[in-house]
Amino acid sequence: MRIPFVVSDVFTDRRYGGNPLAVVLNAQGLATEQMQQIAREFNYSETTFVLPPERGGDYRVRIFTTTTEFPFAGHPNIGTAIVLAEQGLLPDSGRFVFEELAGDVPVTVQRADNGSWQAELRAPEALSKGQTFSAELISQVLSLPCDDIVVSQHQPMAISVGLPFIAVQLRHVEALRKAKVNSVALEALLTESESPFLHVYAHSDDEVDIRCRMFAPTDGVPEDPATGSANCALAALLADLDTRGNHEYCWTIAQGVEMGRPSELRARVIKQHNQVCDVYIGGGAVVFSQGEIHHE
Repeated sequence: MRIPFVVSDVFTDRRYGGNPLAVVLNAQGLATEQMQQIAREFNYSETTFVLPPERGGDYRVRIFTTTTEFPFAGHPNIGTAIVLAEQGLLPDSGRFVFEELAGDVPVTVQRADNGSWQAELRAPEALSKGQTFSAELISQVLSLPCDDIVVSQHQPMAISVGLPFIAVQLRHVEALRKAKVNSVALEALLTESESPFLHVYAHSDDEVDIRCRMFAPTDGVPEDPATGSANCALAALLADLDTRGNHEYCWTIAQGVEMGRPSELRARVIKQHNQVCDVYIGGGAVVFSQGEIHHE
């Protein structure tokens, strides 16, 4: 059996940037264990498997890291939607509905003026805020002085719109560049936390609004070049903390710069009656390669 796949670079408009993703098409002949083996073979942060729908959506999409299945993730949805659009499978509505473990994920796809594909997803869950962590512990994990950790808006905190991350605000972009994970301190953090994902950000005053990095070394990802689900949750948190009752927020977010795979994400949040209603993350993707898996 030969199964087609496409590799794309996501949250970028050029190859060798962004976050690479393998999209396995026509995956209905694969068992869960086989999907996990294939994801391990590709060795990307995530691999998606496209299946026929079960709940009335357009496709069922399963997302695997090298070690486990995710209920939801950002760059796999954006990349999968653009790959399907490239294959000529975009519905007339311009929107896919992907059935995932976290729920249904709508993804809108369109051509930009320069001919590139752009996509935007809506998070499948409302913002949830979980446990908090001390600035002292986080500073040890990041090998930074404690006063580089900003706690005036929020403590380092577990947040999620479908997949949990620990969100940490840093004082400035220079601290973000210097951050380096201390494995011993990270082990101490993981004894307290249900999430192995550390999402670190700083507000920026250059061409983007926010710069960030995401570390998950215990999940096989020392650093991720573009993390849609983390930035989706971060945007929801920032909007939730803002005092405006009715507002649409938009942020441009840069990630992956420090590791040589620059990415750009666009976050959007709609807030009504002092409640975060809808959270979106968007960006581009370009096809890098395609081929067939020779599966027996």
